[in-house]
Amino acid sequence: MSNTTTNYNFVKPEEDDFYDIGEYNATLDSLDEALADMEERKLEKDGDVSGAAVGSLEAAAAEFPVPGEGEILRSFLGKVRKFIQDFNNFKAGVITLGKLANNGVTTASGFALDARYGKTLYDLCNQLNGNINSLSSLNCSVLAEDADNVGSSRTWKANGYDPDTLNTPYKENLTGPLAAGGMMTYMSSESNGQQLSLVAGNLHSGMFIRARNANTGWQPWHKVLTSKDFVLKRSKITKTIPANTLVEICHYTAENDQFVTVSGWMVTDGNFSGARQVRLQAGSLAVYMNSIPAGQNIIGFSTSVFLAQGQKLDVIGYQASGTALSTDVYTTSNVTFVAS
Repeated sequence: MSNTTTNYNFVKPEEDDFYDIGEYNATLDSLDEALADMEERKLEKDGDVSGAAVGSLEAAAAEFPVPGEGEILRSFLGKVRKFIQDFNNFKAGVITLGKLANNGVTTASGFALDARYGKTLYDLCNQLNGNINSLSSLNCSVLAEDADNVGSSRTWKANGYDPDTLNTPYKENLTGPLAAGGMMTYMSSESNGQQLSLVAGNLHSGMFIRARNANTGWQPWHKVLTSKDFVLKRSKITKTIPANTLVEICHYTAENDQFVTVSGWMVTDGNFSGARQVRLQAGSLAVYMNSIPAGQNIIGFSTSVFLAQGQKLDVIGYQASGTALSTDVYTTSNVTFVAS
């Protein structure tokens, strides 16, 4: 009976066995298949592994692993794969040359500032420090003699002023009894500039501005309106109006040049006969509101007007009922009306 080889089970005839051509051919076929497989998997003498196939790779746990000498191929290539994976993860957070911005206006995400722009930032910081040093050296305690002559080309200047200083908001009767204040002047050239004046105190306090140009020189001061200037004030004033008589019921006197708006109504008691009328008068300007039909005892009124300092806006009532009537006037305004 024939025996077989240990590894590939090739048939080994005994001395007394008959020769079997089939077994011989089967053994050659097995050898041919094994040799072909070895040829496919062999490592060339010159080290070329381009044709070698690796059935599996050993997993590497270390970050950026480095292969060592004497490692088997599947371990070596497993470390190479892990290194490439780690590098791909790493490069996602790396700024490349194409992601450097050499300007101060880029807002897109994923960009870094190029070091070449550092010199520009350095120069801008020096300029800003110089401007701050210039401003910190301003002496606001220096009193100006004339607000028209406190600056020169391309300069900032801060001054105080008192009752003797010329061409201030006080000199233009805008601040009432407040004669002193602070003033900031900026001249963009010898003939063009702006001034800002701050006055703090009673009802006349506020912020005032004016400008200068080459053609007209310094313009008049103007008060900067604030939310306080638009707070509505309400009042109720009662007076008796004789029949067929114009009676000043209430008024407001401008403390400085200002815009005044007022609305309200006049209510008369008593009988409903005869006409009623409300007259709003500021200097030569007069607005009339009449009751329609005659005898109507409620009349609404409204007006907006610019008043010069010291000018009055009067609310005047009239009725023709034939007898004296008690009259209430209600006002809503940005200023306070008082009884006349």
